[in-house]
Amino acid sequence: MSHERYKASAWTAAVAAYLVWGMMPLFWRLFEGTPAFIVFLHRCLWSLPFLVLLSLVPQRQSSTILAFDRGRWPWLMVSAFLIGSNWWIYIVGVERHQVVEMSVGYFIAPLISAAMGVIFLREKLTIGQWVGVLTVVAGSVMYGFTVGKVPMLAIGLAVTFSGYSLVRKVVKAPPMSALTTEAMFLFGAAVIYLLTSPSDSALSEAWQRHGWLLVIGGGLTALPLLWFAHGVRGLTLTSLGMINYISPTGKFIIAVLVFKEIVTDEQIWAFVVLWIGIILYLVNTYRRSRLPLQPE
Repeated sequence: MSHERYKASAWTAAVAAYLVWGMMPLFWRLFEGTPAFIVFLHRCLWSLPFLVLLSLVPQRQSSTILAFDRGRWPWLMVSAFLIGSNWWIYIVGVERHQVVEMSVGYFIAPLISAAMGVIFLREKLTIGQWVGVLTVVAGSVMYGFTVGKVPMLAIGLAVTFSGYSLVRKVVKAPPMSALTTEAMFLFGAAVIYLLTSPSDSALSEAWQRHGWLLVIGGGLTALPLLWFAHGVRGLTLTSLGMINYISPTGKFIIAVLVFKEIVTDEQIWAFVVLWIGIILYLVNTYRRSRLPLQPE
């Protein structure tokens, strides 16, 4: 595949992933009344079977199902921990009816990713991009003041997903193999918990109430992560920021229009500042992408 075609497919995959993630609160709200940890356990259990099945599809990118050599598996264990933590925080946010705050986390996540790209990958930001970053930070601080506390849910989502993006960017492994390895670690952790913890009637009750919806949750977890893994390998972390805002925008719209979460005037102003920063960042990123490459 040519470089141009690979980059185009990376953009398509990333957009598809963020579209699904933007609508996911609608799915997880179906488990209303079921403890978040039980839903999280099932998410860890059912993601792996879906990925193994996808690994067996002919003409996929690599014949290796797992990326389990000495140089890569420690990093993939770290990325599994980060994405697992992100899943857990996400489900807790939906359970607590804090989807608006979740959207704040995903608004600031690409800015943290951009900062990580600068610090760890030596990616460079223009002055205009930095102005956008600082404006988004100001909007996030404003939001924190409106809720009267540090928005830990938003910070947790942003840090875990940005850290996951960074690790997946630097690990040299086919997206499918790396993702299946991460899912294997999470599957193993879930199985160990189930084997060593006291019996919990909530597990059987969750299966009786939701059944195949829990299984489908594994597929809805696996597919967008696979698309994202392909996108993150073909795009810079700053380019991913241009697409990321599909997801928090979708979450915010769902939170306000569907879940009827209350948004105060002060929070609206905080989101206005957030969006001003985002627009500044995206406009400057787009302008930079149109410039001819300069020798370093």
